[in-house]
Amino acid sequence: MSDARLTREEIAKIELGHTEVHPLVARVLLAIFLVTAALPACVQMLADLAGRRAASTPSTGSASAPLTATTKLQQVRSATDLLAFVPTAHQIRAFEDNLENTSLVSGTLRPWVGWVVKALLHGGDEQVYFGREGWLFYRASVDSVTGPGFLTEQWQRRRLHDADKSLPPPQPDPLKALLQFHRQLAERGIALVVMPVPGKESIYPERLAPPQAGGKVVQNPSFEAFKSQLSAAGVLIFDPAPILTDLKHETPAYLRTDTHWSPAAVQRVAAELAAWMTERNLLPPTASTSPRYLPVTVRNSGDITVMLALPQDQSFFPPETASITRVVAADGSPWQSDERADVLVLGDSFSNIYSLAQMGWGDSAGFAEHLSAALGRPLDRLVINAGGAHTSRQELVREMAAGRDRLAGKRVVIYEFAARELAFGDWRLFDLPPRAPQVAQATAPGGELVIRGRIAALGRLPKPGSVPYKDCVLSIHLTDVRGLPPGNGNHELLVYSLGMKDNKWLPVSSLTPGREVQCRLRPWADVEARYGTWNRAELDDMDLLLLPTFWAEEVTP
Repeated sequence: MSDARLTREEIAKIELGHTEVHPLVARVLLAIFLVTAALPACVQMLADLAGRRAASTPSTGSASAPLTATTKLQQVRSATDLLAFVPTAHQIRAFEDNLENTSLVSGTLRPWVGWVVKALLHGGDEQVYFGREGWLFYRASVDSVTGPGFLTEQWQRRRLHDADKSLPPPQPDPLKALLQFHRQLAERGIALVVMPVPGKESIYPERLAPPQAGGKVVQNPSFEAFKSQLSAAGVLIFDPAPILTDLKHETPAYLRTDTHWSPAAVQRVAAELAAWMTERNLLPPTASTSPRYLPVTVRNSGDITVMLALPQDQSFFPPETASITRVVAADGSPWQSDERADVLVLGDSFSNIYSLAQMGWGDSAGFAEHLSAALGRPLDRLVINAGGAHTSRQELVREMAAGRDRLAGKRVVIYEFAARELAFGDWRLFDLPPRAPQVAQATAPGGELVIRGRIAALGRLPKPGSVPYKDCVLSIHLTDVRGLPPGNGNHELLVYSLGMKDNKWLPVSSLTPGREVQCRLRPWADVEARYGTWNRAELDDMDLLLLPTFWAEEVTP
């Protein structure tokens, strides 16, 4: 039979079946493979050994030596103690993530490989899409617009199917949560204004798609039905998308390399919302405040650029410059939230940007500040980075249950959140406390105390670089607490500690449930103004949020 009568598949099978490799070539290829596979582990082992020698060198004021595995086993007194050595699924995933992020070879090569693939080849990665003319887009935000309708049964079933089985399942329906919140506020005579802030892919589709896509606002297929159903139920909706679309023809409405809107967008939307509220007579007249405005220029790298993990000296995506306008009092002091105000702003990082200096874009120039100035009245603000679908509502419930009624005297609650939360957020349902009982907080002279306790549970920190927030506060549930002031009956505490800083996990992130630790604590109220708006790795049990709450300056075994 001649080759001409064979099929292409038959010819390929014959050729593959008779492929010959010279023994020397085979040995060289095998050696290269083995060296490539073994080199990272060997380099990491040598680095770890060097680190241990350095750590074992005595130094003044050094902490006690870490517990060895033998010492830990000697401390086992019961089956419960022994079970603490069995890793959970969460601990295994945390170990894998920690191994990836602490690998010397990975940490050295990843930025340079990423620079070639992402910057030179415009490849993007699992978190970032590259747009035209140096624009960067957050993938989750783009996917929330281009994916299926978030109100469809198919999408909500998919959310539940794909959810992490080690965590409580998410509540994927935003209508359920928002209608419940509307009813709860209406019972108190408070109006709810829902304000979903679109991502820049909705306003600038031409930066991703062909140019003819420009001029149209691109939203998730369920967005119009979402607005219609809320309106039919009496919920007030303020959609800033048309305002941002008009603004982009005058000045950029979003930062090129960041997930957030521009300072000009914040000011324009705040002014338009104030006029919209005035037209609907949502607030009674009041003596107008007279703030001062201070223009300031800020320069910072966008959070999407940071997520790319490029080398620090790269110039492909340089820092951006923005002109913010700070809102200050007549004496020049920064604008302050006022819990006695009749308007409460709940929000996420779109409210925090230009307000929280830790985000790198200045302070006193955010959404609440400019809305307060446009309304000519004080505002109360409760905003937390990330988790706009539930985090600010959860904090509101926690504070009310602890005796701090943030709804007292309120006429309007403005609920701002990133529109991507409609598709990917966890829209948990909460019961507002009918009254606000007082919860006794354990204190100590000087506002600081040292206790010991056993870790019952920890929040789950995000993987560094996986979210647009470089810092994260970790929540820790402590039991068997010892060292509280005499007469204090609390044996359980909720402790917050800094778990991630500048996209790097801190030592506290390696702690596991069952571990006994020593903590140097301060009341949470002492530091809430500084850390209360940061991204948090919260625990899912609402009952834990009602425990006495502290900030841990140190957490050590």
